[in-house]
Amino acid sequence: MYQEERPVGNTMFASKYLIQTIEDVKVYQYMAEHTRLMPREQVFLERDREIGDAGIPAMSGPMCPLQEMLQHLAGVENTVYLLADYPDEMEEVFAVMHERNKRTYQLLANYPGHVVFDYEDTSTTVMSRSMYVNYTMPCVDDYADIMHRSGKLFIAHMCGRLSGFVHEIGKGRMDGIDSVCPPTTGDLCSWDARQAWGEKRVVIGGIEPPALARMNVAECLEYVAEIIERLPFAAGFILSSGDAVPYGTPMENLMAIAAYIRQAGAGALHQDAARQLIPELVEQYGKNAGR
Repeated sequence: MYQEERPVGNTMFASKYLIQTIEDVKVYQYMAEHTRLMPREQVFLERDREIGDAGIPAMSGPMCPLQEMLQHLAGVENTVYLLADYPDEMEEVFAVMHERNKRTYQLLANYPGHVVFDYEDTSTTVMSRSMYVNYTMPCVDDYADIMHRSGKLFIAHMCGRLSGFVHEIGKGRMDGIDSVCPPTTGDLCSWDARQAWGEKRVVIGGIEPPALARMNVAECLEYVAEIIERLPFAAGFILSSGDAVPYGTPMENLMAIAAYIRQAGAGALHQDAARQLIPELVEQYGKNAGR
């Protein structure tokens, strides 16, 4: 068993996945069963001191077994074939992986941080609604329960296309969903997510990543103003990119957005008066910034 990755553009592409056959699945199951976990709390504390008051340190836990298989171990096509041809064996390896993951989250529960992220990268481009309900949802709920018992917040990172199972996501026990991405990269706008999930779920995201690189300062500010104004209410919404800040994004775009939010203030975000800030910010951060 081995995995092969090759550089493509500015990223890496898996040209051969670790798991190819059902025999590989059994080998990996043995590895998961015999994985030893060692806490590194001191590393977290050192990083916490480095961050200081500039931010909130957040811990990351493992994704559910299905997503690990789809993304890192077998790939989408082979995972689907393995599930179809060997359902019992795949259920067994998923159960073992899930127990390993729960042990990991139990370790994180004892760390001093307040927030834990699970980077699921959920999307209908790689899974069906039934796959989410049967394989992802129960695992993510278990991880959320472990964190809640220790008084921590649990955020699921779901940066893909979510509208196909948006209501199923809303039934989950996570405290929030991170990197909710609108079209065309994703397919769920922040206001639609809020309407589907209600006030009990924090919605993080809202900005399509390529827009940050494609737009100039004026276009970015108009885009952000529309996002904020279309939300039914502001509580529980964190404006951010719908996953990452793409290569080539002008710093002026990010600085102008931050200044707009800061100057408008929480009480003015739904008022047309906030848009009056845009011309001055465009002048300050450069009419020609952006693409």
